[in-house]
Amino acid sequence: MLPHRTVESINKLSIFIINNYFLSLFLQRTHTVTIISICSTLVYLAFFHGTVIHDLFNRTEVDDFDDFQPVNKVERRRTRNKSSLPAWSYERRRDSAETSLKQLAPELFNALPEPFSSKMKNPCWNIVKKKPRQCLPYFYLIGMPKCGTTDLWNKLIRHPYIVYTHKEPHWWSRTRIGHGHAVTKLKSDPVSYYTRYAKALDNFAKRERLNRTKLVVGDGSASTMWDNRSWRHYYPNATRGPPHVIGELIEAIQPEALAIAILRNPTDRLYSDFLYFTNTSMLKLTPEYFHERVKTSIAKFHECTKDFDVRTCTYETQGIKAYVRLEVGLYSIYVGDWLSFFPRKKLKIVKMADWHQKCTKTLAELYHFLALEPLKIPSLIKICRDEAENARSPEKISIGPMLPETRQLLNDFYSPYNLELARMLGDDRFLWNDENAGSSEESVP
Repeated sequence: MLPHRTVESINKLSIFIINNYFLSLFLQRTHTVTIISICSTLVYLAFFHGTVIHDLFNRTEVDDFDDFQPVNKVERRRTRNKSSLPAWSYERRRDSAETSLKQLAPELFNALPEPFSSKMKNPCWNIVKKKPRQCLPYFYLIGMPKCGTTDLWNKLIRHPYIVYTHKEPHWWSRTRIGHGHAVTKLKSDPVSYYTRYAKALDNFAKRERLNRTKLVVGDGSASTMWDNRSWRHYYPNATRGPPHVIGELIEAIQPEALAIAILRNPTDRLYSDFLYFTNTSMLKLTPEYFHERVKTSIAKFHECTKDFDVRTCTYETQGIKAYVRLEVGLYSIYVGDWLSFFPRKKLKIVKMADWHQKCTKTLAELYHFLALEPLKIPSLIKICRDEAENARSPEKISIGPMLPETRQLLNDFYSPYNLELARMLGDDRFLWNDENAGSSEESVP
């Protein structure tokens, strides 16, 4: 759309030309004289009122400072979608973050080649000839915890060209920056993270007698999507949440990386998370205790939003010891951040109910997304028949479901974020309206 001053100038010019033309007819002047008169006027306007010529023939993206609006990190615009909800589409960040990302993790950028080896499907390289090969994961299962990531991972890696590795090194989110196991070694020598994948790939190729050029490895750390707990260490003065998140670093280092996220009704996810990660030897797990923890966590979150925006509070509350990880279920915040720099076609979002109810179809779609050779239907069925992994123990199943009032409290809290997520993905199933009553997932891990 033309800026206001351009439209005004065009209107004035049009009126002048029309008046000049009819005046020439009235005075019976020749067309040549009329054209000369009009051209002279254009030259006058261009010289003394340069807005007309400049606006017509030299339009820029920002025509007028008054019309300029700063570009947000996530710039959204509504688009049509077959869903009953309008979808959101994303424009990638216009500002280049490469320089600041290199300052954030110079040891990563300095250790990587440009480009990766063209001989292998998996991103690998050799720094020096006759030295061990090094590789990064070809794909990432980035989240979310207690949404079926373990079951999905164990079935996904049954593909003959996916190399089996330890599911959750949590390297990007924790170990790399000083949390978790083997911290000292990995923090001082990040290349050891790359070498472990190369060794796994080579050993798998030898054992299975396969061509290593077709093999890929993955990272199944369910913390990669959401856990940015150390952002305050890097950005102590930031007031609007972390300027960069882990996924942005991965995308900068691996522009071709693929990411998968499996999501579950956040209300049920939280209860499962509470039962799984709380040590029963430390306290008595009951639905009543869970209810009190939920009320405390929601109150703390609302207290935060009095001073900060929702995104800041989502990342700020990570690590608060309230025994419930309320913020992990705010999917729209994390998905929104990832889509601001990660191409939508490289991020696959799976609904946990689809995984359980349509495993064969979903698994085939995932292999297609990963650009792997398709498996025949009998093979897919055989993989999907295996029992779900990481299921809730009988002891914790006996605790029973959450209280109805707790479910209602959580449904109300998560509702606006579910709505935003559904709009982002153009899929109203992510409202979880069919599951909010509480019967569909009570027995799910």
